[in-house]
Amino acid sequence: MDVTNNNPAINPSVILTDQIKKHLIETSKWSKFLSILGFIGLGLMVLGAIVILVVGVSFGSYMGGGASGALGASMIALLYLVMAIVYFFPCYYLFKSSTGIQNGIYSNNQELLNSGFESLKSHYKFIGIMMIVILSMYVLIMVFALLALAFR
Repeated sequence: MDVTNNNPAINPSVILTDQIKKHLIETSKWSKFLSILGFIGLGLMVLGAIVILVVGVSFGSYMGGGASGALGASMIALLYLVMAIVYFFPCYYLFKSSTGIQNGIYSNNQELLNSGFESLKSHYKFIGIMMIVILSMYVLIMVFALLALAFR
């Protein structure tokens, strides 16, 4: 595929054919479905954090663990809540993207369509940055594991 001009300022008009609109609407329906599943997963993460906190504190003091059991449960619950907060943004951007694209195409509104694609860009940008952070953490963990093996 030869693309000679990809600067939107030079070639401002792009035609969305009926077939492209159909594909975008179908894609946005699937992305809305996936974002709703993500929100359900978020709710389960928060619920899990609450259950871990309550059960951990209750059983920690009941089993004689005292403060250490409660602290461990609190740390795990906090980790779940942090993961839920981080996971919220990609789900939100994906949902906002799907509704913006759908509404923009159905109402023939360029601003809604632009907003939908801007949210899609934000979704992929967030996922990309998150992957860089995760891969960096994996590399650091491997380096520390190798150092621990070397100096044991």
